[in-house]
Amino acid sequence: MAKIPKGLSDKDMMRGHEAEETLAETLLRKEKEAEERARAKAEKEPPADLARAGLTSAQTEELGRALTELKLTLAQEHVTSYRLKIRRSGRQVIITAT
Repeated sequence: MAKIPKGLSDKDMMRGHEAEETLAETLLRKEKEAEERARAKAEKEPPADLARAGLTSAQTEELGRALTELKLTLAQEHVTSYRLKIRRSGRQVIITAT
């Protein structure tokens, strides 16, 4: 057995030592990996109905932001009961809150 040198700092004593991963650390790592995979999958795939409409994920996100802004504007005006009316006029699709 090797002699243990005296007067070493904690850092020097732990040099070369690799701790094994505990069960808790393993479970946390696997949970984070699963969340990352789910997040990546959600970012890649637009909702099925909008995908059939030919919208890309960026367009879907832009449409979602515009609708959220509309909802916030209506909420600031104290409008709580409304319906979204969708109509097409030439090359435009118009969404109106009624």
